[in-house]
Amino acid sequence: MGLAELTKENFLEKTRSFHVYFDELLNVSSLQKEFEKLEEENSNLCKQLQDLDSRCDELLQDLLKEKDKVKSVEMERDHAFLENQELKEYLDFIEETTVCSSCSLNLENTGKPVDKVGE
Repeated sequence: MGLAELTKENFLEKTRSFHVYFDELLNVSSLQKEFEKLEEENSNLCKQLQDLDSRCDELLQDLLKEKDKVKSVEMERDHAFLENQELKEYLDFIEETTVCSSCSLNLENTGKPVDKVGE
């Protein structure tokens, strides 16, 4: 065995071969175009994400403002209810003490309306 055959044999032992078919090959320009297309799509998606993030922040601020408004309206409602309740109790007290203090309990207004009187 000569030196060339020995070198060839060592080379073949260290290498592996595989089959490549023509339709499995891609050229660099098509890969570059696809890469550019994907980069553009990525930048568009990043811009959309930023827009959505800013819109989300705006909506969150609006929500917090509306929650504050709801709290203040609920406080006003509770205050008005309490005030109305106190006024109702006061009016009931006045009615009980002044209107029928000298009247009998079975005296009621059972008359007719003015336009029906005399019929």
